[in-house]
Amino acid sequence: LRVRKFLHESTVDQIPILVDLMRALEAANDGTEIVGHYHSHPDHPAEPSDTDLSMAYETDFVWLICGVTETGATELNAFKPRQDRSRFDLLEFR
Repeated sequence: LRVRKFLHESTVDQIPILVDLMRALEAANDGTEIVGHYHSHPDHPAEPSDTDLSMAYETDFVWLICGVTETGATELNAFKPRQDRSRFDLLEFR
């Protein structure tokens, strides 16, 4: 699994741009498959926020969330939204 960061920071206004970018990458037909996305939570736990849940449009994607402090990354967790978008479930990974 290769993880690439396309934009340093995103805002809700950039969501359509990100979705278009994701679709363009998939349409490249070079074997690239988007399986999820990641972001950080500075000075907060690596757990989905209410904002994350409200933006969970693609329920088949994995969300990687990294907790970060001024000293660096503190934890990395993976989550998948439920089909009804009522909450995220924690995924175990090694």
